[in-house]
Amino acid sequence: MSGTRVIALILSGTLAGCVDPDLGALGNYLESQRARSDVINDGGLGVTPVYRAVPYTQDGARSPFRAYDERLPEAAASSRGSVPGPGRSPESLAVYDRQSLSLVGIIDIGGMRSALIRDPAGRVHDARVGDHVGTEFGEIVAIGDGGITLMERVAGEDGGWTERVSQWFLGDDA
Repeated sequence: MSGTRVIALILSGTLAGCVDPDLGALGNYLESQRARSDVINDGGLGVTPVYRAVPYTQDGARSPFRAYDERLPEAAASSRGSVPGPGRSPESLAVYDRQSLSLVGIIDIGGMRSALIRDPAGRVHDARVGDHVGTEFGEIVAIGDGGITLMERVAGEDGGWTERVSQWFLGDDA
């Protein structure tokens, strides 16, 4: 017997098992189920639920799909021109007195400069332009080859705020 005849014979035997001569019994069963009072007949599709929009409140939250960065948007945003005070969220280097910090390096990666600042505990922080340093509301306004430029806001004698520019060079103890 040829291979084609064997395959045809197997297929005909298999397909013969798919024939159900008692389809009437299935129809009767379905009719009895439709007639039951405890079964809800909704046409098979059910009730379409009403769509209710849910407000998304995590717009400003950190994305779980990006690497963690200590400089969250509030840390990288410049507060230049704003009055310093308790309303501004503290950043990691803004809680230390500037005299207790050490500028230990400047790095440039892909044109993005960062200052490496060591805190009193010995931890080195990566700071960029716009970050705040020290308790006198110092903001990094420039990072050069040998140091950084800070704009500090100090309380004036008249009760207002005075801005002063200071340079912090590598090797200086602030």
